Amino acid sequence: MALALILVAMAVEAGSAIIYCWLRTYPQSSRFLWRPDLKQVRANWDAGSSMLDRNIGGLVAPELGPDPEFGDGQPCGSAYGDSFTSGYEVAFREGWAERLSHMLGCRIVNYAVGGYGIDQAYRRFESIRDGSRFALLGLDTNGIMDVVSQYDGWLGSEPVPTALKGRFVVDPPDQLSWIPLPELDADKFVALNRTPSSFLPRAYFLPGTRHGAVFARFPYTLTLARVALMPSVRALIRGRAEWSSLYQADDPSGALRVAVAISEAFAKLARARGQRPLIVVLPVSGSFREAADFGQFEYISLVQELRARNIEVLDVGPTMLAARNGRSACDYFTQHHTGVAAWLLSPLPCGGHYSGLAHAIIAQLVYDELKHQDVLEH
Repeated sequence: MALALILVAMAVEAGSAIIYCWLRTYPQSSRFLWRPDLKQVRANWDAGSSMLDRNIGGLVAPELGPDPEFGDGQPCGSAYGDSFTSGYEVAFREGWAERLSHMLGCRIVNYAVGGYGIDQAYRRFESIRDGSRFALLGLDTNGIMDVVSQYDGWLGSEPVPTALKGRFVVDPPDQLSWIPLPELDADKFVALNRTPSSFLPRAYFLPGTRHGAVFARFPYTLTLARVALMPSVRALIRGRAEWSSLYQADDPSGALRVAVAISEAFAKLARARGQRPLIVVLPVSGSFREAADFGQFEYISLVQELRARNIEVLDVGPTMLAARNGRSACDYFTQHHTGVAAWLLSPLPCGGHYSGLAHAIIAQLVYDELKHQDVLEH
C-alpha cells in the first residue's frame, strides 16, 4: 500500500513538473511563477539601467520636438498618461490627443510615456508648467494594478530596470505620500529579483504573498496548487478581468483609494495653475469583456467616486459601446487572437492598444466634453 502511494505521488509530481515547464514557456508566466533568470536580470541591468528614471521609475521621458502642425508655440492643452494616451501602435499623429489637437486647431503637448502608471504621470505633471489652458490625464483601466505595484516584472513584464517604479500610499487623513525607488546598482537589482520584499516592502503583488506570484520550486505539485489559489487566477477562471477586484472599496490593496487620491491631486494642481483638468477613463479590452459578460464595466466605482468628489471625469466606455453599430468591440483594438487564446478570451478575442477607430471616437468625445465645459470658449 505504501509503495502504491509513493508511486502515485511520484506520478503526480512528474505530471506537475511537466505542467510547470509548460507554464514557464508562457510569455507572461512571471505573473504567476516567480523564478527569474538572474544572469539575464544582470544583463538587463547592464543594457537598460541608463534608461531608468531614478526619480519616478519607468523610462526616462523623451525630449519632445516641435509639433509638425503647430510648431513649438504656446500650447492650449496638455495630455498625460501611458501608451493608451501616447498613441502606441497607431500611425504618427493618429492618437486621440493628436487628433484632438487637429480638431481644436491648436497645439496639445502629449507628455504621455509608455508603461507609466497614473502616479508617474502625475509626478511628471508636477514637474511641468507649460501654461496650457487644460490638462488631460488618460487613465487606462488595467492601470489600477500599477498604482499599488512597484515592479511590472511581477505583472508579466520582462525583469528590466525600467519596469521599476515608485508608488503613492494614502496616509491619514487622505494624504498622498510618495515611496521612491531604492538606490540600485547591478548587484542590488539582482538581489531585488531574488528577494523582492527586502527592497520593495510597501509594494503590492510581492512574490510569495497571497496576491503575488508563487516562488517556483520543488515540489511542483505544491507550487501549482498555490498558483491555483491566487485571487487573480480564480478571477480569470470566472471570466473576470484579473484587476476587477481592485476596484472594490474593501479590496486589501487599497488601489481604488489610491487611484482616486492621485486623480484628485492631479485635478487640484491643475486648478491651482489656472488649468481645467479632465480625467479621461480609457477602458482596455478586458473591460469590454467585463461589460459583455457581466453587464457593466468593472471600473464603474472609480467613475462614481470621482464624480462624488466633483472631479471632472469623462468615461468613454459607454459611448464606445453604443457607437459600435453592429461591429465587435474588437474593432477598437490592434491585436486579434486566434486558436486557444481566442477561446480563452471569448467573447472578445482581442487586445493590445487602441485602433485608429477607437482614437477617432475618443478624440471626438473629449472635444465634446471640453466644449460642454466651455473650455473652448476661452
